[in-house]
Amino acid sequence: MKLNISQKISLLSVFLIVLTAGAVSITFYKNTSNTMVKHALEDLTRHVGKEGQHLRNRVDNIIKDIHFVAQIPPIQGIIRTIESGGIDKEGNSTRTQWEQRLTSIFSTLLHAHPDYMQARFINEKGYELVRVERNSSGNIIITPENSLQNKSKRTFVKKTVQLQKNKVYLSEINLNREYGKVIFPHIPVLRAATPIYTQSGDLFGLVVINMDLSKEFQRLYQKHYKLGHTLYLTNDRGDYLIHPDNGKRFAFDFGNDYKAQDEYPHLVQFYMPGNNEKKIIKKIETDNFKLASVFVKIPLPIEEQNRYVVMGMTLPFQEIIAVQNAALSRSIWLSLVLITIGVVLAYGFSIKILHPIKQISSRIDDFMHGKTNRKLPTNNNDEIGMLARTFETLIEQVTHNQNTMKQLNERLEKKVVLRTHELSRFKTTLDLINDSVFIFDPDSLKFTYVNQGATNLIEYSRDELLNMTPVDLQHAFKENDFRDVIEPLKQGKESHLSYQTIHIKKTGEKIPVELFIQYVTPPGEKPRFVILLHDITLRKEIEKSIINAKHMAEKANKSKSEFLARMSHELRTPMNAILGFGQLMKEDEETPLNETHKIYNEEIMKAGYHLLDLINEVLDLAKIESGKIEIENELFDCHEVTLECLSLIKPLTNEKELTVEYKDLSDTPAILNNDKKRLREVLLNLLSNAVKYNKPQGSITLTLEKTLGNCIRIKVTDTGNGLTIEQQEHLFNPFDRIGAEYSDIEGSGIGLVIVKRLVETMGGTLGFESTPGTGSTFYIEFELSDIKELEDQGSTDANVQQLYPERTEQKFKILYIEDNKTNMQLVEHALKKYKNINLLTSTTPNDGLLVAAMEKPDLILLDINLPIMDGYEVLRRLHSNNETGGIPVIAISAYSSVDDQEKGKQAGFNDYLTKPIELQQLYNMINHFLPDEPEQENKIS
Repeated sequence: MKLNISQKISLLSVFLIVLTAGAVSITFYKNTSNTMVKHALEDLTRHVGKEGQHLRNRVDNIIKDIHFVAQIPPIQGIIRTIESGGIDKEGNSTRTQWEQRLTSIFSTLLHAHPDYMQARFINEKGYELVRVERNSSGNIIITPENSLQNKSKRTFVKKTVQLQKNKVYLSEINLNREYGKVIFPHIPVLRAATPIYTQSGDLFGLVVINMDLSKEFQRLYQKHYKLGHTLYLTNDRGDYLIHPDNGKRFAFDFGNDYKAQDEYPHLVQFYMPGNNEKKIIKKIETDNFKLASVFVKIPLPIEEQNRYVVMGMTLPFQEIIAVQNAALSRSIWLSLVLITIGVVLAYGFSIKILHPIKQISSRIDDFMHGKTNRKLPTNNNDEIGMLARTFETLIEQVTHNQNTMKQLNERLEKKVVLRTHELSRFKTTLDLINDSVFIFDPDSLKFTYVNQGATNLIEYSRDELLNMTPVDLQHAFKENDFRDVIEPLKQGKESHLSYQTIHIKKTGEKIPVELFIQYVTPPGEKPRFVILLHDITLRKEIEKSIINAKHMAEKANKSKSEFLARMSHELRTPMNAILGFGQLMKEDEETPLNETHKIYNEEIMKAGYHLLDLINEVLDLAKIESGKIEIENELFDCHEVTLECLSLIKPLTNEKELTVEYKDLSDTPAILNNDKKRLREVLLNLLSNAVKYNKPQGSITLTLEKTLGNCIRIKVTDTGNGLTIEQQEHLFNPFDRIGAEYSDIEGSGIGLVIVKRLVETMGGTLGFESTPGTGSTFYIEFELSDIKELEDQGSTDANVQQLYPERTEQKFKILYIEDNKTNMQLVEHALKKYKNINLLTSTTPNDGLLVAAMEKPDLILLDINLPIMDGYEVLRRLHSNNETGGIPVIAISAYSSVDDQEKGKQAGFNDYLTKPIELQQLYNMINHFLPDEPEQENKIS
């Protein structure tokens, strides 16, 4: 049916009236609803706070009562009778009398508190000594002795006996059990317990009060049921103590798991350990219901346990706004009546006002059908005339706009064709690259574009991928987790996101990939996420091979270290005998060697020490190469070290008739913070090379000079044959003596290699200059330290010990435990010249322990590499025996590394002597550890 303008305007008026009334009603309804819900939430919060305080007061009362019970005299009276065999000497009372007094107090306590169901006195082993309880009829009874139980396995007993005096343990609220089973009818119980200590401070047991909370819970439930509230009470894990569904109350006591955070997911974080929220007030809206809810934590007054219960109340929106709905219904009927009246009036008024407009609309309809012979009443001076003139102007403008629109459409069609071509070319380019490109929607997460590389990698078709999301492919995130990850990109907090993950192909094959995600917002277009994905399978395989190679290298290095340690031990053991007996033959005054044998012995000793130097150098080089060399820094003046080295090298220079010159160009003390011992080793090596490779009657110059950058340079210059360019290129190759192997000059070819790597490890530099036929200069350079540091450190004087002891009449016992007879004979011969030493020997660890316990020697020499048990185990047994624990023990071993020596000292050895044994070092150690009594002036020295 065609409506005229009068009817349309009437309907429009009706529509506006209805719309305005409806908008006002809805706004009013929502505002009043929100206000009522807000007031309902405030009311629920007050109820929860009031009931929570009431429950906390009940707990405070039981804590005060348990403190009172713990201090009453019968408790200590019973303890004293048990400790004294049945009679309390202080009160002259028997145990029975004290127990009767305690039961009387317990009975009075239960009479005064109807909600107390038990009071007990339990010893530390969990046995009940006194028990007063309220039976099912409400009568208070005293449990006979034959019905008392052992509660040692109950949690409240185990926890309470671990507490300090005056501390209280509160159990969780659960159903009462007897003999391990929940009793019926069900009784919710809260237990308060405190430990009982004797007057001497020893733990004796505990007292316990059980509170029956069934009436309290019933009161809470009925009270709030009448108010229309739904009441919940849970423990600190979310298990229900009060719930409208009886099957969910104390379900955890029967192995069922009904939790508040499952029924109300917004409470999950609320129950998390460490969550500090005190309450959650929230309007819960789902498809099925709307609730006003309040959940509040009620902490129990025991700070150490950090225990609490949670009370919650909910109220349906329907009950909150029930009154409002009734008022709204009445308002709607009144509005309908008023709207009907308004419609009638609007229709009559519109017919009268709009008749001239109806005439114009007829003429306009003719114009729309191409009839232009009718003219509009443009000459009227009223609003109708104005409308007619406006229509004519509009016709002209419409005609002009139609022509303009036609031209714009033609241009737009050309741009669309060009844009389509560009997009096709861009899509072709993306499909040709190997990496995968994904574009997905920020809201639905569904892919809106994938390139050919993506379909090739994941092996899903393009259509399949366009119905999937990134979560479907990587399986590393759930949807909510993935949204959390990309949220910073949407908020602009991060420009991009990249990480590695595992993608799963359609076949189920897993492939490692690297993702680059960016959030793009093109002007005039919907924002989107772009993922660039790269297959890193090859990279992972390379990383895995590198890790495997690293592990193999570490294993090989470990094997190398173990081999070197073993070789050190095996080589030093025979060297101990060779050099040891050589020293004895040289120093034997009773049967001295003839001149020929002395020469032979000197050659043996010379070759032995040369071989020992070779062993040490090879092992030092291996340590440096493996990075195990240790640098021990100390402050010292390098002038002291250079002068000391010149003094040590003087016998060699005198033998070759060399002139030694010392030049100090540094003017001031040269203070270094470095390894003094290693610097001495470096300088002695350079000086000995300057001696060995010098010309007869030549010269050596040792120069100290400061350089730029606060550094000290130490130069060693000789007048030898110098080095050719070719020799200089091979100078630091291990075991390459660059032609000296064909001369009579001894050496291993690794001395300079060790020097170079030692200097670099010490943080210095090594350099050299050499001219064939003239000589060579080797120099080392280190950074100087502040002289004030050396002054603050101070200095100590070393005591010089004598090589041989003076002989006294006192006998000292030394026990030597060694399985190698040659080494044992060496020490026996070395100590024969001392009449005041009685050497005891043992070839096995067990015999050595027996001799030590029987003879109680003054000193024990102990080989580490022993059969059956090693020296460390022997040392442990010596220390664990009171008879031998105080005897000093010196380790003797062919394991000579710094790590081995440190390990020995940490194990408890008083000192560590390495093979081959230096007799002077052995004598010095004996002098140090043998007793020095004041009345005896002469000791081993």
